[in-house]
Amino acid sequence: MTAMVAAAAKNDVPALHAALAAYDSPGDDVAAALFVSVSSNAIDSLQVLIEHGADINVPTEGMSPLMLAISTGNVPIVKTLVDAGADIEFRSKDDHSPLLYAVFHGQAEICRLLLDRGVQVNHATSDVTALMVAAMKGFVDIIPMLISAGALVEAATSTGKTALMSAAAEDQVSAVESLADAGAVVDAVDQNHQTALAAAAARGSAGMVQCLLRRGAQLDVQDENGRTGLLLAAMNGHEAVVKLLVQGGAQLESRDKDDDTAVAKARRNAHHQVVQVLLDAGAVDCKSNLRTPSVKGALAAITSGSRSIFARFPTRKEAHAADSAADP
Repeated sequence: MTAMVAAAAKNDVPALHAALAAYDSPGDDVAAALFVSVSSNAIDSLQVLIEHGADINVPTEGMSPLMLAISTGNVPIVKTLVDAGADIEFRSKDDHSPLLYAVFHGQAEICRLLLDRGVQVNHATSDVTALMVAAMKGFVDIIPMLISAGALVEAATSTGKTALMSAAAEDQVSAVESLADAGAVVDAVDQNHQTALAAAAARGSAGMVQCLLRRGAQLDVQDENGRTGLLLAAMNGHEAVVKLLVQGGAQLESRDKDDDTAVAKARRNAHHQVVQVLLDAGAVDCKSNLRTPSVKGALAAITSGSRSIFARFPTRKEAHAADSAADP
C-alpha cells in the first residue's frame, strides 16, 4: 500500500496532500486512493482527491466508485460523487446500472437521489428491470417511487414474467399489493400461458393465492398443458390451496391435455385428503363414474393392453365355451 492510499484509507487529509504533492504524475495511485476512500467511507479524503482532479468514473473490476458507494449505503459519499459528476448511467461489466445496485441493496434514499437526477428507470439487465428487482425483494418503499418515475409496470422478461409475477414467485405479498394498486395486470400470462395464481397454486403458497384472489385473479385460466390452478394444486397435494380455490368457485371438472381432472391428478399422486376435499365439494370421481370414457382414454387403454373399459364383453374363448355348454 502506497503512502497515498494509506492516507486516503485513514482519512488523513494532511498526509494525503503531502502524498499528492510528492508525485508529478500519481496516475494509478490516485484511482486506488479514490476507491479506498469510498470503501472506507473517508469523505474528506474523497473530496481532496476530487479537488485534485481524480477521475471519479474510472472502474475497478468493472465497478465504478459510485456503484461501490451505493453498495456500502453511504448516502453522503454517493451525493458527493454525483454532485462531482459521477456517471449515473455507468454500466458494470455485467451491464448493471447504479440504480439497479441501489434497488438490489434496498437503498431507498439513494434510489430517490438517482431518480431526482433523471436516471433511466427502465434499463434492463438480462431482461430484468429495477422494478422487477424491487418486486422480487419486496421493497415496497422503492416500488412506488420507481413507478412514479416512469417504470413500466407491465415490462416483461423474455419468458414473459412481469414485476407482479416476479413478486408472486417470491411470495412477496405486499409487493404484489403495491403493484396491483398501481394497475398491474393480475392475470398476465408468461410464455407457458401460466398466471401468477396458477404458479402460486402449484407451489402451495396459500398466502399468495389469497392475495391474488382478493385482487380478482381469474380462477380457471389454463396453461399450455391445459392445467388450471386447481389442477396444479391438486396434483401437488396442496390441500389448503385446493380448499381456497374450491371456496373461490374454481371449476371442479376442468380437464388438462391428459384429459385429467383435479380429482384424477390427486388420486394418481396418492393425495387422498385432496381427493376427499374435491369429492366433498361435488367433484365427480372418475374411478366410480360410469359415463362413457373419452376417445383418448379408450385408445390409451387399448394400446396399454388394458381390458378394464371392455370388461363387460366376453372374450371369444369365453363366448365359445358358453355356446358349447348350451348345446344339448
